Amino acid sequence: MRLLDTEKQEWCDVGKEAWDYAVLSHQWEEPGEYGLKDLESKKPMSTKIQAFRQESRKRGCTYCWVDTCCIDKSSISEDNEAIASMYSWFKNAKLCCVRLKDVTKSENNFAEAGWFTRSWA
Repeated sequence: MRLLDTEKQEWCDVGKEAWDYAVLSHQWEEPGEYGLKDLESKKPMSTKIQAFRQESRKRGCTYCWVDTCCIDKSSISEDNEAIASMYSWFKNAKLCCVRLKDVTKSENNFAEAGWFTRSWA
């Protein structure tokens, strides 16, 4: 299980007994979604990932999980396993954060967020 350490800002492989993590539910932002290879090459984190990491740490989570940078998408078997395990990732998390990229406080358009229209096929 690959998780992002909220303090060290690097991924670590931990056993399934380490359930002290937060998950981020979000819509991908193409092009250029921050990924595992970016994390491994020490590329600065995207604003979205950095904010999530900080919020996770603030709320007492040692680790956090984001599909874009915790799954090796170049590995078909890892990608398939992650998709099959997605429900478990969210169910077992200590904290689940949702990023609504198209919601603004000033417009109060929460019900119109694109996040609500996505689905798992």
